Amino acid sequence: MFEFIDGLPDGCIGARASGHLTDELLHVHFHRGALVTNDGHVSGAVNILKWTLHGHVRTFHNGEFDHAVHWITT
Repeated sequence: MFEFIDGLPDGCIGARASGHLTDELLHVHFHRGALVTNDGHVSGAVNILKWTLHGHVRTFHNGEFDHAVHWITT
């Protein structure tokens, strides 16, 4: 999301920010289906989903499950 400041031409800040962001993203190696987020809850949920889809699942007691979720999300 780009914010524009009154009094500056349309796209002035957005173009600069977009160019800077694009340059940074070009240097990041993504895998197909990559998710980029700074939200801890989202990244933790995605890590749990990946862990589950890789077959690392068994029956847990509540305490064991809580420990496993904590381990995955940290």
